[in-house]
Amino acid sequence: MLRAQLVLAALLSSRPRPLAAPRASRVRLQDQKQQQPAERLTDVQFAARLTLLASLRESSDGKEISRLVGELGELNVKEHGMSIFAYSRANDHESALAQLQAMRSRGLAPTVLTFNAALSACAKTGAWEEALALLEEMRAQRLSPELVSFNAAISACARAGRWGQALKLLSTMRKVGAPPDRVSFNGALVAAREGGQGKTALQLLTQMRDRGLAPDGASYGAALSACRRSADGKSCAMLVDTMVAEGLAPSESQLVDALGACAVSGAHGEAHALWARLGALAAAEGRPIGVRAYSTRLHERGTEGDWRGALALLDTMGAAGVPVDASCLTQALRACGRAGALDAARELLERSADAYGVVLGERAWRSAMQACGKAGAPEAALALLERAIAAGAASTSVYGAAMHAVAFQPLEDPAPAATQCVELLARMDANGVSLDLGIGNAVLHACQRANDWETVREKPCADASLSARECP
Repeated sequence: MLRAQLVLAALLSSRPRPLAAPRASRVRLQDQKQQQPAERLTDVQFAARLTLLASLRESSDGKEISRLVGELGELNVKEHGMSIFAYSRANDHESALAQLQAMRSRGLAPTVLTFNAALSACAKTGAWEEALALLEEMRAQRLSPELVSFNAAISACARAGRWGQALKLLSTMRKVGAPPDRVSFNGALVAAREGGQGKTALQLLTQMRDRGLAPDGASYGAALSACRRSADGKSCAMLVDTMVAEGLAPSESQLVDALGACAVSGAHGEAHALWARLGALAAAEGRPIGVRAYSTRLHERGTEGDWRGALALLDTMGAAGVPVDASCLTQALRACGRAGALDAARELLERSADAYGVVLGERAWRSAMQACGKAGAPEAALALLERAIAAGAASTSVYGAAMHAVAFQPLEDPAPAATQCVELLARMDANGVSLDLGIGNAVLHACQRANDWETVREKPCADASLSARECP
């Protein structure tokens, strides 16, 4: 009996003891403990919580997200992250940052994933200052921002047009060992676009190629818009040529942007080539060129004063079934005004209502009167002014165009012109139309030529804002 007890004691003493959990396992257990709700849930409560969390994961409505967060009550780290992602989908960075602050107030440490969710929310609303502050907080907590962290911050800067900050982030990425990718550069290109920084956009494209990153359609699209906003038509045309050479097909919108830059900058040779590309693209797709493209081309023709080309474009639009709108007619009248093509301007004014059913605005009437001035037809300008007044389009600029057509004509007897200018001035005052410096100077010029200093003293010189000239 004693022998049996001794054997049993020896066996019990030889049983292996439970091993202590490794440190990594203890950390995981602590994390799991932190992830669990404070109270132990019943099966029914647990199922209900899972349902709420599933709804939170799918929702993109700010009010619904706030309701779900309220019903969930106390959240753990993972659930806080889910709520921040949800607010990001709802484009509500303020609520996302409030959830981040709620974590801090409970002593829960945000993770890199949590910060990335908050940065994503900032990116969607352009909250660039908050995004930069989040990156600084990550570094302060010894969390290394990831590529996605920097890209979200760059997107926030891009949406806000803070191209300088976007470029600084690109530089920082290289220094911390997170080299920028195509998404990073495209974000910086969008920032350059919003800031109208064409040269910066071209430099970013060069940096991409130097790093072995091939620019894509989005890259070129942002660069084109940046160059258009900085009125660099030649660079826009060069970018289109580069896209084609690299096997990328520019869209009609991109071609129109480039054409618009050429119109503003006077790059008419490049504009002709871009118009040919637009025609080829439309033919390949079996459709006519769009009205926006025609309007931009008419703007370019107006800049050059090519009224014949403008009228031909209007005829082409009609033949192709493309509607002629007020913008197209205004640009065609602008071409007539620059060239002094009075008869063509009159014809367009007649066709605007009869053929196109378009009501023209003050810019169109002003261009028509400028054609009168260029053609040396002051009486025609006064007649058109009466029509503009009847149409309700007689603004300061319209009166000014009529005034210039009358005041600056080389007449043998300038007295009638001075009288007409003074009458127009009185009519403007009676109709409540404000004066500007150009109108004042036109009246001064007409009265000076007629040696009518008494009128000069009584009218424009009474207001020093109209002219710096002094009456004798």
